[in-house]
Amino acid sequence: GASVTAPRLTYAMAERGDFPRAFGAVHPRFRTPHVSIVLWAVLVLVLALYGSFIWNAILSVAARLVTYAASCVALIQLRRRNPEADVWRAPAGNFLAVLGIVLCALLASRLTITHATIMAVVAAVATANWLAVRGR
Repeated sequence: GASVTAPRLTYAMAERGDFPRAFGAVHPRFRTPHVSIVLWAVLVLVLALYGSFIWNAILSVAARLVTYAASCVALIQLRRRNPEADVWRAPAGNFLAVLGIVLCALLASRLTITHATIMAVVAAVATANWLAVRGR
């Protein structure tokens, strides 16, 4: 499923200026983000050849842990910044967010050094990208 959605995500990010412009290229005939599709396919091929299905599934879960933990941190921050917001609030939301962060950290601590290294490289590339595009 990610082979269909991920290139569209990188295309949309490039279109907004949050990713290198090359990812925003659209094929003149097929009107698809062909650069994003090809680069994503190459990345998936490399990961498939380098690791097993289980190995890649673990990397996928590790990436989701980062997203889930960031969402929990965002909930706490949003509640702190705007405590009087006129929105529905889950009971014990801050407690559940902290519990989610702890659970994500616990699960992330079970990564092998190889998985942790790859996640660190991805984080470094993402940080470099953010630093490069934040001024636009």
